[in-house]
Amino acid sequence: MNNYDKDKVLNAASGRWSEIIQRFSTKSFDAKVLRRCGSHGACPRHGGRDGFRFFKDFEETGGGVCNSCGVFSTGLGLLSWLNDVPLNIVINDLGEYLGIDPEPRRQPANGAYPSKKSGKGWPPMQKQEPKFVPKREIVDPKKVAEQRQRLNEIWTASVPLSHEHARPARLYFDARGVNSTRYETNPFIRFHPGLDYWDEDTGEVLGTYPALVMMFINQERKPTNLHRIYLTPQGDKAPVNGDPKKMTKKPDDLTLTGSTIWLSPPAAVIGITEGVETGIAVEAGTGLNVGACGNAVLLERFLPPAEVKIIHNFVDKDRSMRGEEAAHAFRERMAMARPDIQIFDHLPPLDISDGEKCVDWLDVWSNYGKAGFRHLNLITNLQLAG
Repeated sequence: MNNYDKDKVLNAASGRWSEIIQRFSTKSFDAKVLRRCGSHGACPRHGGRDGFRFFKDFEETGGGVCNSCGVFSTGLGLLSWLNDVPLNIVINDLGEYLGIDPEPRRQPANGAYPSKKSGKGWPPMQKQEPKFVPKREIVDPKKVAEQRQRLNEIWTASVPLSHEHARPARLYFDARGVNSTRYETNPFIRFHPGLDYWDEDTGEVLGTYPALVMMFINQERKPTNLHRIYLTPQGDKAPVNGDPKKMTKKPDDLTLTGSTIWLSPPAAVIGITEGVETGIAVEAGTGLNVGACGNAVLLERFLPPAEVKIIHNFVDKDRSMRGEEAAHAFRERMAMARPDIQIFDHLPPLDISDGEKCVDWLDVWSNYGKAGFRHLNLITNLQLAG
């Protein structure tokens, strides 16, 4: 079997990734994702609505990101993930397809063992190919200022949940069996009486709805982004043509790594979840203060504040095992970064229903209420009591 150099393959593939992905991927993509780089669409592996997109420099790098599965900086990693095959197989397949000369086999001359001292028996040194360096967008200060202004306008137009106009938000919590007063003084959770719901690709406004607005903050307690849950005046999720739960586009000069929506202030003993609604259910079921990370990628990159000593990770149970993979990656990272922290992983005690892709602790709360958390409370109550 021929072997090909990774950087030679990437250099040859630059500018041809649309052709390559459609030729080699065993999964299909939303038409809008392929048509316009940066457009959101369903993940080609696990579905959904708008969790996947190619980077804007996709044609040169082949890179893309799934909000649940992670970031793939080049098309090689993307194809390896899509087709579930080793990276070296992808490199060799593309090397052959692109007509690159394979690497020479390093065999000793005349069967003799090569001598490092004399140099005899080693093949001649080849000229090194230049390393492949993806072209990334330069941060535009004007664009960043516009992005920040947009987020500030949303936040300043919102009100606390105790406000008389925030009745739809209180009804939203009431309908889920959650006492909304827990969140009325939370400075990072507010209500917007009439927030535009826009198409992320075209910028077209598709409607205006009441909305819960929640702020991501990083380890330094600085804001990084907003999360929205669009509602009806009666507190139900808005009947939008798309997902009523949406993360806004963050400013280009910020990173979401380590950021969290704190449903309650950080404490010595906390819970963490992927989704916001799952976090709300966990708080109601356990009494723990919870950080909702937003998705699996952000959960595995979560950075707990200094006061945190015990973390209960309420893991999503996915057919793809993504939730468990994120929990494992987070645990490994914390073993190096914060060995003082104890971590307890909790999978929901429910089976995934036929036709469904996952089950989480929101399902436990919806089906059993506090009774579904009773076995956990024996542990957490002792820890909270110190």
